Amino acid sequence: MTATEDLGHPLGGQQGPEPIYSLSGVDKEYARGSVTVTAIAAVSLEIGAGEMVSLEGPSGSGKSTLLLLLGALDRPTRGSILYNGVELASASERELTQIRRNEIGFVFQQFNLIPTLSAAENVEIAAQARPGTEASTRARELLEMVGLGSRSDHLPSRLSGGEQQRVAIARALMNGPKVIIADEPTGNLDSASAATVMDLLSKLNSESGVTVIIATHDRDVAGRCPRRIRLRDGKIQPDADE
Repeated sequence: MTATEDLGHPLGGQQGPEPIYSLSGVDKEYARGSVTVTAIAAVSLEIGAGEMVSLEGPSGSGKSTLLLLLGALDRPTRGSILYNGVELASASERELTQIRRNEIGFVFQQFNLIPTLSAAENVEIAAQARPGTEASTRARELLEMVGLGSRSDHLPSRLSGGEQQRVAIARALMNGPKVIIADEPTGNLDSASAATVMDLLSKLNSESGVTVIIATHDRDVAGRCPRRIRLRDGKIQPDADE
């Protein structure tokens, strides 16, 4: 039985031939005092449903800014970002909130677990806005899926860094997202724990069809992704897959 079947409904899946993301001429600028800083410049790309993609580049290359835009956490200064046919640049705040809550799961370098809650409670809390769901049962099923079923009742302080990140991944899956967006998900982990986290993300992608987008400066992590997009100074580089 697959992880998707275990949970009773799909985590994500192939959306047909259309891309899940289509970006055209995207710029993102920030005001820093009297200076305008361009974080992303003229980015155009498509990401297909079910792809596993890395965004590579040094600090300041724009990869984290691009993740914020893809995650509907920010809007572009110019250009178009279509997510499943929805224009994120002009969508209402309510639409963006619904997309973030129901269709995109987030994993960050900092695990962002609540220290006074158990692993299961940290996962369950993501479903508090979804009344009627069997949140507690689902949280424990997700922890079982990421290999932490026996540690569901442990506080974060009793978990290793790699285990905490797996709890964060389970939390990101709570609402059955189509997309997982991960910003330096292995940045605080040793090499063995990083490999375990990447194995899990790869499995979610290959077996459940979840689109996975990872921002990283680690070439080993990027090398685990079938598609690699490289950025520098806010622009996609000529040697990228685009």
